[in-house]
Parts: sequence; structure tokens; C-alpha cells
Amino acid sequence: MEYNKDKLDKISIDISENENSARSIFGYFMHLAQTKEKTTDNVNFFGQVNYFESDSSMLHSKYIEFAKNKNCKNIFSILPTECKSVFTDSMLLDYYKRDGNEYLEGRNLDSTLNELDCNLYFVFGSHEPELYTNFFKNTKPTRIKILFWPTYLITHTFYLYYSGLVGNPKSKYKNLDLVNKFEKLYINYNNRPRIHRKIMMDVLCKENLLNDGFNSWNEYSNNHNGTDIITSTNYKTECWEEKIMNLDDYKSKNKNYSEEHSHTLLYPNALFSLVGETSMDIPYVTEKTYRCFFFKQPFIAYGAKRQNKEILKYGFKIFDNIIDYSFDDEPDNLKRFELLVNELKKFKNKDYNQIYNQIEPILEHNRNRVYELLLNDEFIPNELLELYENRN
Repeated sequence: MEYNKDKLDKISIDISENENSARSIFGYFMHLAQTKEKTTDNVNFFGQVNYFESDSSMLHSKYIEFAKNKNCKNIFSILPTECKSVFTDSMLLDYYKRDGNEYLEGRNLDSTLNELDCNLYFVFGSHEPELYTNFFKNTKPTRIKILFWPTYLITHTFYLYYSGLVGNPKSKYKNLDLVNKFEKLYINYNNRPRIHRKIMMDVLCKENLLNDGFNSWNEYSNNHNGTDIITSTNYKTECWEEKIMNLDDYKSKNKNYSEEHSHTLLYPNALFSLVGETSMDIPYVTEKTYRCFFFKQPFIAYGAKRQNKEILKYGFKIFDNIIDYSFDDEPDNLKRFELLVNELKKFKNKDYNQIYNQIEPILEHNRNRVYELLLNDEFIPNELLELYENRN
């Protein structure tokens, strides 16, 4: 199936007009979150995470103050574009750093919410990762809960690139298809210099692969880039010398495109997108991966353990006819990245077009699947669906 401009315009209209689309459902709750009342029934209240957690010194008090003032039964703190918040960060860190013996950051709030007979729901965009599962299994909070909406970012990703690359009247793009001109093995975008991206650059250097790909490095790292949700590590590169590497003028004030709409997205001149996802602690799928489905670009993702296999949960396929994904199950981060790069390395100096042809049926399946989920998102949390369907 071809997704040209007319087809994409039709999909955009269908999504906007479909009251059961993820876009409509998210829009409804975000509208409530941004109103002064934040509710239609005086029982369920909605707010953006930043509304409650804008002041890190008041992570408890803002939720408690809101619960008392509104006398609400349920608070929904919405952030499906992320896999965590400042509060859950501190709660998980407190618990795991104490070897599971205590979690003061969460216990105090949970106790107060119980006294107020109020539930606090966080709405995140991951898929119930092990980090959260183990926490809730072992601590058993009664009032703090998390709802996972792992495919919301599909809608976010579509509108980001549809509006900028196809729907924009000034744009030259008529579809979201990758231009199959492969000069190099991979393209590797790095905006925020997270610690695992720094490790990957060093591993690529050690394996003499830096010149076989296009790499960007837009910011120098600092101490904060060495922390994840619970992981805190310092990594000193052994091979790669950290430096700014400009790929597409992303940081330039004079760049000739807006937001993320770099010409390299559809004209990467590289076979694989080497996707440095958000976290090493949570296998969280973001627009960095989802855009590859829309573009029909092969990719290898890195971040947490089982980062690549995470997409299987949503009906997508991985390229296991050419890639051995056993590296994805390796728990040690550095070793996992080394095994990944060794897998990438085996395609060096091969016929990139032939490789693409081998996996094109999988690319086509993933693109069709991503449009299925765009039009009918089956992973919307039931709690949100029920509230939406019973809305006034």
C-alpha cells in the first residue's frame, strides 16, 4: 500500500474526525487537564504532570493540596510522552537505593492519599517495565498507581512528521518514504548526550565503525548525563574523544528547517538508523523508533535490555532474518552494546540495497501495523477508555 500525500491527508482527516481515535481521547483529557476545574464529574480530576510537579521541593504537597481542595476520588497525572516523572523518579530511586527496604518518597504520599480516600494515577508511555512491576509487587502501595499507554507516541510521531514533511504546503515531500540511497552503514543522531549514547560512541570508535556511519553529537555531556532513573554511572571514553559533531545543523539558529524536520530523515544516505533510545533502565519506545516504521527505515535500537524486542508486544516485527538479537537480552549495558555493534559490523561493506530488499517485507509489515495502531489504538488504558466512553 502506498502512503502518498492524498492518502496521508485522508488518514489525518479520519483520525481527527474519529471520536475514538487516540488523538481524540488524548485531546479530551488534555483539555480537561488544562481547564481550571479539571473535571466534569467532581470525582475524577486530570492534570499534566508539570502542573503538580513544577516545584521539585513540593512533590508531595501539591498532590495532597489538590486532593484536599477538590475532595476528589481520583487524580490522573498525565504524561504519556514520557516513561516517568520527577516524583516517580525519586520514589523508585529511594526504593532501589535502599535495596527494597524502604521507599519513603512514595510511602508518605500513599499514606496521606489513603487517609483522604483518593487514588493517584500516573499515565505514562511505557509498557509496564520490570522496574515498576517489581516496585509495586514488593511495596504494594494502595493509592499510587500507574497506567501505561505505550503506543500514544505513535499518534504524536505521525502528526510531528505529517505536519512538517507532508502536510506543510511549503514542503517538497509527498510521502514519508525513505530514499534508498545508501552510502554508509548507519546514521546515529545524538541530541541529548545521555550516558548510554556516550558509551555507544566509544564502542563504535573501538570497533572502527565511526567512519562507516553518520554521527551527530550536539552537546557536551556533564555529570547529570551520567544518571538514569536508578542507574548512576560515570563513563570515561577510552577511544572516542567527545566533541561536537554537526550532522544537520540541528542546533543552528540558521538551519533551513523547523523542529525535527531535517533533510537527513528521509535522505539519510545510510541503511540503518542506530536509535539511541531514552533510558537504560526502561525499554521505552519513542518517536526515535516509531518514525522508522513510518519511513520504512531499518533500525537497531539500544537503551535498556530488550529494547528491540519491546516492539513485539505491539504486533511489530524485528529483522531476525538477518540480525541475531541475542544481544538484546544481555543484562550488562556495556557488553550489550558491544554485542550489538558486533552484529552491526557484520553488514560493513556489504551490498546495502540487497540487505534492504531482504528485509523490505518486514518494513512493509511494520509500516502497515503502525497505521493500524494510529487509526485504532488497542493499547489505550481501560481506565481512560471507560471514563471517555461515559463522558458527559
